[in-house]
Amino acid sequence: MTEPDKVTIHICLGLTCGPLGNNSLIAAVHALPEADKKRLQIVTHNCYARCADPEGLCPCVRFDDDDFIERAESKTMIGELRKRLATLPPLPESDDPFAKYFE
Repeated sequence: MTEPDKVTIHICLGLTCGPLGNNSLIAAVHALPEADKKRLQIVTHNCYARCADPEGLCPCVRFDDDDFIERAESKTMIGELRKRLATLPPLPESDDPFAKYFE
């Protein structure tokens, strides 16, 4: 279930998607600034069975519960991720999980 203050990204690490580029997508997410990474929920899957499509849809990722981004590249994925992060409400100044109760 998606948390309201996070973007969920589903990344396939199956036998086709992994070698075709999703390993580099994981590296691109890992290279994001810490503030952005705190806003992510990363879900990995072994296979979405998109590789069985004769059109060659791998590698693929999915944000939240939206459609897949097929033939995903780091630049495309990071661009979509930044758009989605920009729509989230700002994080509280404090890392204290109880701070909102004392405002």
